[in-house]
Amino acid sequence: MTVHRFPAGRIVRPRRRVAGGLSVALASLVLAACGGRQERAEVALEMDVPEAFALLPASERQPVAEDSALDEAWCSDFGDPALGEVVAAVVGANLDLRVAWTRVREADALVAQVRSQGRPRVSAEASAGRGNALVPGPGGASLQTQNSFGLGATAAWEVDLWGRVGAQVRAAESDREALALDVRALEMAVSARAAEAYLEGVRVEEERRLLSEQLRVSGQFAALVEARFRVGQATALDVLQQRQNVEELESRAVGLDLEAHLARLALARLMGLAEPAEGLTLARALPAAPRGRLEVLPAELLERRPDVAAARERAVAADHRVEAALRERLPRLRLSANLALQATSIGELFDYLFWSVGSGLTQSIWEGGRVRAEVERQEAVLERALLGYVQALLGAIHEVQEGLARVAARERVLHELEGQLALATTALEAARTRYRGGDVDFLRVLTAQQAVQRLEVGLLEARRSLLLGQVDLCRVAGGIPRPAEDETEGDEP
Repeated sequence: MTVHRFPAGRIVRPRRRVAGGLSVALASLVLAACGGRQERAEVALEMDVPEAFALLPASERQPVAEDSALDEAWCSDFGDPALGEVVAAVVGANLDLRVAWTRVREADALVAQVRSQGRPRVSAEASAGRGNALVPGPGGASLQTQNSFGLGATAAWEVDLWGRVGAQVRAAESDREALALDVRALEMAVSARAAEAYLEGVRVEEERRLLSEQLRVSGQFAALVEARFRVGQATALDVLQQRQNVEELESRAVGLDLEAHLARLALARLMGLAEPAEGLTLARALPAAPRGRLEVLPAELLERRPDVAAARERAVAADHRVEAALRERLPRLRLSANLALQATSIGELFDYLFWSVGSGLTQSIWEGGRVRAEVERQEAVLERALLGYVQALLGAIHEVQEGLARVAARERVLHELEGQLALATTALEAARTRYRGGDVDFLRVLTAQQAVQRLEVGLLEARRSLLLGQVDLCRVAGGIPRPAEDETEGDEP
């Protein structure tokens, strides 16, 4: 077992120690603010993570040599180019994804806003006015009307001495990265839903062709029974039973039409369309599932899951905000510069230039516990984010284990159904041969025929179920269905 300690990676840091001041002149203010040094406790969390997730017992499996085997074997288009095209079309048009990208753009703007707090600010001003004022003169002050004109520029900069703004910027950047990872997770979920809807549509189309073939065979049996009835070798009950079997098959066509329509509507909804897309082409048969090609998933694959990575980035952002809250206790240094032009007439405006530069140091002495409360609040947010990271990782572990178990079970079911269908087909041929020879009654043939028909439908559903299980396993392990030759990351539309 591998032990993961939280916070991990970029989150883990030694206890923070902030120096008492920049110089002797500032030392007393800094000491008043934070007692000379500022410390924060680490949140210690531990979790056991399996080194690998196995589809087969250790005695029966061969480890996968490369992580990329997951994409190549399980997260491709399964040899069906139309599947990759449908997934790409859905990802490109899905409204939920477009909404998610707007959140990323909003976060980009927020990062720029926060970063601007550490940069100088420059403003300009122009003024013009007219008024009266007392003007001293030889005979005493007199009230005179004057014009006034002015131009000015001001620059101000709060120096980020302690890294408070830098910590806020890093927090905003981690938030933005978490939102981008959320988009990736949503893209995976939408892709999986698109693949499921597509495979359901293909399953319906293949079942339609299977139904057509079953109707053809059942029609042949009906003709045979009716011919034998006319010569007295079969009963009216045999004829009625076979006709009932044919009508039962025909009634299934109505349900398949509905299922085909619903599958296309599901794809249309994912594409943001009110009606099914015109020209949407589905394969004639379900692709072959890559059975037995993947036996072991390394635990490191969980790191590629965007929801787990997003939870980690949110913990990183919370950690940076704790850092920024701690720096709030320290003094702030502001630098400023001013330029001004003033005159009573426009012609004299540029005759005199007034300027000033200055600096100011501000230290909060007492705010009623506001800063301390903010530090405690941010530390609680950090602990919640770390616990959320653990929950995301634990959920990913269980989803992979459950997905592997489902795929293994569905592979066994499919294998058993294939064997059962082979036996049932042989039994049907034997029953039909013996019925023609008069050795058995028609009920034996009808029973064998219905068994074959049920198994054919069950086998088709089992193939679809296995494919859906593999698509879901691909999703929970951090992959995404896509054309096999296209391994590039999707960009924002």
